[in-house]
Amino acid sequence: MSNFPVVIWFGSTPTNEGVAILYNSTVGFWDFSTANAGEALSSIAPATNTIYHLVGTYDGTTMKFYVNGSLAASNATAVSIVAGTASIGTDGQGDWWGNVIDEAAWYNITLSASRVLAHYDAGNPSHRIMSDGYGGVFS
Repeated sequence: MSNFPVVIWFGSTPTNEGVAILYNSTVGFWDFSTANAGEALSSIAPATNTIYHLVGTYDGTTMKFYVNGSLAASNATAVSIVAGTASIGTDGQGDWWGNVIDEAAWYNITLSASRVLAHYDAGNPSHRIMSDGYGGVFS
């Protein structure tokens, strides 16, 4: 098994220009990394039986990596991304995650920190606030 099991990958494998969210088992942390330039390496080690919301953004200047709605790492670097392969759970060299990845998405815009948090909150049952339709609110 690779030291870098990919959660999600986008880019060109032949030209080595792409980005990935992955588990960097060399250091034991979640990582948002490019194939050719830099990375935004978090200091968050995955725990077993835990669900994670992982988001990587690049605005043309800075890579930002969010874990569970919070900024976990950033890196100002030049990144070259060429449209090509989009894959979930693999970079074509192995299927590392089986059937445990859900709700993957790519956007053609850079999500703001508030939008990342809103996506996390919308998918996290412990953060939802609901109404019973009669004025009662519960979470």
